[in-house]
Amino acid sequence: MEDNNALAKLSAATHMLAEAKTLEEVKNILNIAEAARVYARAAKLGLEAYNHAAEVKARAERKAGEMLAQLGRGAENQYTKVPLDSVSNGNSEYKEVLDDNDISYKSAERWQAVAQMPEEDFEQHIEDMRGERPITTSGMLKELQAERRIQSRNELARAGGLVEPSNKWRIYHSNIETWDAPRQYDFIITDPPYPKEFLPLWEILAQRANQWLKEGGLLIAMSGQSYLDEIYSMMSKHMEYYWTASYLTPGQPTPLRQVNVNSTWKPLLIYAKGKYTGKIFGDVFVSAGNDKENHKWGQSESGMFDIVSKICLPGQYILDPFCGAGTTGVAALKHGCLFDGVEIELENVNISKARLNDAK
Repeated sequence: MEDNNALAKLSAATHMLAEAKTLEEVKNILNIAEAARVYARAAKLGLEAYNHAAEVKARAERKAGEMLAQLGRGAENQYTKVPLDSVSNGNSEYKEVLDDNDISYKSAERWQAVAQMPEEDFEQHIEDMRGERPITTSGMLKELQAERRIQSRNELARAGGLVEPSNKWRIYHSNIETWDAPRQYDFIITDPPYPKEFLPLWEILAQRANQWLKEGGLLIAMSGQSYLDEIYSMMSKHMEYYWTASYLTPGQPTPLRQVNVNSTWKPLLIYAKGKYTGKIFGDVFVSAGNDKENHKWGQSESGMFDIVSKICLPGQYILDPFCGAGTTGVAALKHGCLFDGVEIELENVNISKARLNDAK
């Protein structure tokens, strides 16, 4: 009876939302919509019924975010406007407001993020999701973030297309099988693609690294873990195994469901050309956070800088034959190294050029 009552209240809640004047009223509508959404899913009423409740909830969250942006406790216990980023910045006055209204930081951040979406974007997301998949504000925000990333990458690529290389770096639009290196390098630091279809590239990489590296140079390649046995075997045919280091990745573990393992690190496979005589380095490197802003498989600048700065000396030459969006190059330039990159996708070539031009 209680679940059916939630559905009955939903229709009225839709009209109530337009008239709601207080945060408490909007929170009440949120609760009604959530109860109806949960019941629609549990009772298997179908996507249309589920999304009707989910849409009301999304609109209520948006309105709550708009209201929340105006709330802050003033000197005389009056509410005044506070910055939209006060939650994430830990504003102590804002914390009192959230506590008074029994609102979590996580909810407040999500509501305000939805409130900041342009109205036409919000409505378009609702329309696109309505008949295709469950409506969620988290889904909207992920899609919006993805759209903004694409826009940002396009802008970088356009800018990079106009950039000329410098005497400190160069990006080559080519592939590792056919590219002719203009010099030999002290280090190759790279992050090849991990999916199974790209496994043959590892053997090609090992073969070409012998041509590209100076005597005593190192190949340092970040790897996934699913096919390590095959990769070790292919690489060791052509180069001398040196070491395996650990690259720690923060945040949520990566689930490797085929083996029921949640991974929080990546192997750095290190192979030598001849006898390595460079500086002593540790075998654990750390990234401060994930960064897929410029490339879907991108690594963070902090993580790549940790590798470059702990292994290489300023003035040494680094090659990344799977350059992607140029993060290894950015780290190299920041450490005072010289850099060449090879990338097969023209858009990524131009993104790299734009980023390296800004990093110099």
